[in-house]
Formats: sequence, structure tokens, C-alpha cells
Amino acid sequence: MAEKGTALVFELKGEILPEFVRLKDLAELLANIERLFLPIIYRDYPDLRKKEERVLISLTEVSKGSVKVPLRSPFTSVLLAAYSFLALVIENKDYRRLPPSSMKSLKEIADFSRKYNAQSFIMSDDPQRPVVELPSSDQLKDGPIIRGKTTVYGRILRVGGKTKPTLMIETLDGRTFFCDVTQEQARELASRLYKMVSLKGLATWDYHTRKIASFKIEDIKPFGDKKFTVALKEISNQIGHYFDDVDDVVDFVTRLRKGEFL
Repeated sequence: MAEKGTALVFELKGEILPEFVRLKDLAELLANIERLFLPIIYRDYPDLRKKEERVLISLTEVSKGSVKVPLRSPFTSVLLAAYSFLALVIENKDYRRLPPSSMKSLKEIADFSRKYNAQSFIMSDDPQRPVVELPSSDQLKDGPIIRGKTTVYGRILRVGGKTKPTLMIETLDGRTFFCDVTQEQARELASRLYKMVSLKGLATWDYHTRKIASFKIEDIKPFGDKKFTVALKEISNQIGHYFDDVDDVVDFVTRLRKGEFL
């Protein structure tokens, strides 16, 4: 059942003057406050995505020295649960537990606070709950760098550049990303424009989004233009010896699907 009432208040304290606060900035602030909480709520309460009522409604009051945003929700207990989780993350500086979009909004709120020479707080109307001071831009460090060898499969959309050649590729899941290439690689890739390729190399992933942030190509091969039987034979040549001791293939696959070998 929906619950009415004000659950939380976001407050920006500092050298705030109403006549100098841009409406565009306020709109972005409200959107980021909402995006800070909603991914946490929807992750823990996925059924709320289907509700017609808005989970979070932000209202703003700008006065000299502060911006206050009462956060009203028809699901007060859910919002308070997200608040408690956020408070714990900030207290422990364990930002890796936040959904990527929440982390992005937390950084943008910190940038907004710095722009107006202020500090952000979130507090509950329950005096038993502690006031949460949101971290500043300097306190929000990027997550650990993830690097490793990987293979990217995709279609070449664009390659070239006057001084520093760049490749644009569309991966099998429909995403696109860019990476630098050498002039020799650019010439080879240009001959495969709009064709599928397999790119082996060293990748760096964004910790929060798990997307490839950079990629250094080490090997280029065509992909998808081989006959099925040829592809299977190549796979067999590479990994077939691992299954030499398997007598009952059907039983092995069945147990593998059940996770018995994981």
C-alpha cells in the first residue's frame, strides 16, 4: 500500500542567493537527486517499476543560504531504506556498492555543490536517523582500474583520421565505442569497412558501468564469414583435448548446465 508524507529533505547549504541560482541548474539537480535514489530502489524493489505512481517526487525551495528539496514518496519506507543504504555506503566510502547511474548522479550533485560553493546534506524527518553529508568531488575517487586481455567482436563503422587514426566499431550487443589504432591497422581495417571482425587486445573497463573505456588492438581477424563446420573444427583443435576423458557427452552437458563443475 502506498504511504504518504515527506520522508527526506535534501539541503544545499552555502553562499546561495536565489537570484543567482539558474533554473537549468535546479532542474539538473532535481533530476540527479531522483536518479541517485531510484536505481537503488528499483534494484531492491523491482516490482515498483510497474507502479503507476511516481516513487519519488521532488519539490524545491530556494532561500538565501540554501536550497531545500523535500523528497515526497507514496512509498516512504522504500525511500527510507534507500536512504539508509546510501548513508552506509558514504560512511564506509564503499561507492562500488552503488548502481552506476546512482554513482554518476552523486558525482554530478558534488559538482553542483562545488559550483555554488556549498555542501549537500540529506536528512530524515525522523530525528533518530543521522544527517548524511554527501561527499565532495575530491572525495569521490574513481573505482579501481580493470585491465585484461579480451576479444571484441563487431562491425567496423568508421576508421581513419588525419593525424591519429581512430576506429569506430559496433559490437554484437549493439553498442559502439572508439579506440586508437596505428596507421598500419587503419589500412587493414579500412579494407574491412562494414564487415565483421574479431579484435584481440588489451582492454580497460570502467568499474561502475563495466563498459570498455579503452582498447589497444593486438590482432585483427575476420569474423562471421567462415563455414560453420570450419569454425567448429577450429574450436575443436583449440580446446578439444580438455574433453578427451568425457565418455558420456549428454550426461556431461546436463551436469554442466546444473552447475556441478562450477
